[in-house]
Amino acid sequence: MRNIKITQLMLSGNDIIPDEIKPRRFAIATNLVACFKSQQSGHSYFLLFNYEPQKWNQWYPYFYSTNGFFDCQAKTYPDLMDEYLALPAQYPEIKIRNEKAITAISSLMNIDGEIFTQNTPIQTEYWIKYSKTQDVWTFYEIEFLQIVRMPEIDIRKLDGIDLLPLDSSVTNEVLSSGMFKGVSVVDNTLEILKNNEVLDKLLEKSVLI
Repeated sequence: MRNIKITQLMLSGNDIIPDEIKPRRFAIATNLVACFKSQQSGHSYFLLFNYEPQKWNQWYPYFYSTNGFFDCQAKTYPDLMDEYLALPAQYPEIKIRNEKAITAISSLMNIDGEIFTQNTPIQTEYWIKYSKTQDVWTFYEIEFLQIVRMPEIDIRKLDGIDLLPLDSSVTNEVLSSGMFKGVSVVDNTLEILKNNEVLDKLLEKSVLI
């Protein structure tokens, strides 16, 4: 079976979930996106991370994963969403995942000070995907927050972290090849780069460097 993106149309209907893809695990990817603008040159950038290059070797926005066991009993997609929304009673860490994500990125980037975030114009996505690493079908929530203020830091001195120039000559090449500096870029970042309306809204809240 292929991965299934759960749409609003599916959530408003009564489509049956195939038994073979009923999730036994949930995972919430809390993505922290950030755009930066140089006060000196006026150039803008998008923050990228390459997690475990020996294993994945792909550019992502920063994300923090919250996951656990999910014994789905739902018959339809609306029932699945109802079951998922009841999980915080069993997994209290779901409610504090944003705070944990900020703590984790602060540690990774050696940031001494507060990071401030806000909601983004990027729509939250819900999927049922097969997790190769866990060998189980998983219900995914993929959500996005934007970093709008953080302490000053020299990002280029940090391993596995880079700034993608938001210049049309660069972004057009990235969209054409799906690569940046010889490393593939994850799909959700490519979708951001090709959506000028969303990208413009993100750039309005750029962190000055």
